Amino acid sequence: MNNVEKDAPTFVLTAKSGLTRGVSWDLAEHPLTIGRGDTCDIVVADPVVSRRHCEVTLVGQHVQLRDLGSSNSTLVNGEAIAECLLVPGDVLSVGNATFVFAEKHADSTPKPKAAVGHPTKTLSIGEALFLSKIDEDMAEGRRKTVADLASLFRTSRDFSRASSLQNLESALWSAIRERYEPNRAWLIIERWGRQETISYNADPHETVNPPEKVLNLVRKDRRGVLSAEQVQVGAAKVVESTLSAPILIGNRAIGALCLVQTTPRGAYDEEDLEYLVALAYTVAPYFRAIEQQEVLERENFRLRSAEQNLPAFVGNSKPMRRLRQRILAAAQANQPVLITGETGAGKELVAERIHELSDRNRGPFIVVNCAAIPRELFESEFFGYEKGAFTGAAKRKLGFIEQSHGGTLFLDEIGDLGLDNQGRILRAIETGRFRRVGGTEEIDIDLRVVSATNRDLEARIPEGLFRTDLYHRLNGIALRVPPLRERKSDIPTLVEYFLRGIASQEGKKNLALTKDALKTLAHHKWPGNVRELKRCIEAATAFATESTIGPAEVMACLTSEPLDRAPRPLEEIEKEHIRRALDYCGGRVDDAAELLGIARSTLYYKKSQYGL
Repeated sequence: MNNVEKDAPTFVLTAKSGLTRGVSWDLAEHPLTIGRGDTCDIVVADPVVSRRHCEVTLVGQHVQLRDLGSSNSTLVNGEAIAECLLVPGDVLSVGNATFVFAEKHADSTPKPKAAVGHPTKTLSIGEALFLSKIDEDMAEGRRKTVADLASLFRTSRDFSRASSLQNLESALWSAIRERYEPNRAWLIIERWGRQETISYNADPHETVNPPEKVLNLVRKDRRGVLSAEQVQVGAAKVVESTLSAPILIGNRAIGALCLVQTTPRGAYDEEDLEYLVALAYTVAPYFRAIEQQEVLERENFRLRSAEQNLPAFVGNSKPMRRLRQRILAAAQANQPVLITGETGAGKELVAERIHELSDRNRGPFIVVNCAAIPRELFESEFFGYEKGAFTGAAKRKLGFIEQSHGGTLFLDEIGDLGLDNQGRILRAIETGRFRRVGGTEEIDIDLRVVSATNRDLEARIPEGLFRTDLYHRLNGIALRVPPLRERKSDIPTLVEYFLRGIASQEGKKNLALTKDALKTLAHHKWPGNVRELKRCIEAATAFATESTIGPAEVMACLTSEPLDRAPRPLEEIEKEHIRRALDYCGGRVDDAAELLGIARSTLYYKKSQYGL
């Protein structure tokens, strides 16, 4: 009998995680209690653990586990139980502590208990822990230090292989999931002067906003934060642990990481905070390096594109060479640009080239004809509106300013904008913030404003027709597009350029103007500038029966104006030109608008303006 008792198996519970990792407890008929309270046999300092969480008792030849009505359940092999018999090899989880149930013989030599090292700070509900100096707080000899350093080394190696922001984010999320297994996580990062938020949810159907209050504190104070709060999820109360760490370049916070974990998955502790702060320190320079790489790539793209795109400004006269230089300089800046010039001189073409050669070329280029939008609709068209903002607003609509985010907003004919609408757009341009019609939230935008006008805005200010503050806001870089009469040496080159386009589109080959026809063009005043010249050449080729176009065909397409007479008002010429275009197209507005190179809505506006 004594031999039987000597060889009878006994059972032990061994801690595999937590502060007591490596410690074993022999099980007996007296219950072994586990909980957060000081009177328990095994104390688990975790806010998700109840004061008396569960007990383990030897009953004859079996070991019984019983949950003591804990708030967050006792897990055996990952499943919540109320009561069960343990089998050797079972894994018992209580909060962030894990135990393995095993069998040993009485004559076995017991393993020495592992020493408990530097204590880890745990939180009561509602408390917060701050960490600012990782090199001081990450104490030498802490039990996870070696493993954490090895993990950071592997992660840093993955970061160094990232060639794009997407690759870097993927490596970062992989490291976070491996270490933390969060329910939710957010990366907030500044890119190109704008904040981006990237989220991760263990439940893909869940959408939760990041904790702005905590993240603002983290970035402002430039230190990590660990906090624990009790929250209601359905009928159950759970503890939510939040870890946050700033992403720093020098003393400037360029972003933050935030992780949330809820029971019964576990709770974060001080070591988790230290590792997240170290991870944020590690990844920060890679974000900046990739942004600098993108800057270089965009700069190279602009330089390669400059020679390819600028030849669209046909002509090699001195005014055109000067304009090309000004366009390149404006493209490399990020200030507002005000383009002035007569109708048809090519102001919109200049705006397009500035956008294409700038670092915003991957963003949208949105054109707004300020003269063509009815005054009462301008606000909803410019700012957009929310669903139900007014009768007929069946769904949300993004306005021109929001569509331009990340790119360029081109305000054409800005001089024709009414004073009331000038005041409305001023704040949005100054602050980069606006509200949709019917909305309550301020929306941040990142755009560059390029404006154009054929009017003298400075002269309109004393007349009370244009706001001084808006003028100075728009006039960051001033560009003047020279009229065609100031660069008549470019006319032969422009004619050749237009003829090649017509030949390509319509299949007409060997088109050319005679010398006399070119002389006729050189003596014209060109009130409509390059646009008028283009339409003249297109009409002349339509009238011509031969491949060679003479003075007669050209004269038939020009407005008659004696050279010794003072130039007529531009509006008078424009009115006559529009009437001739409508007559030529048989009154068809769509065809006339296409012939004139303007929007159909603009032509309707001009018809109403001139009483045509």
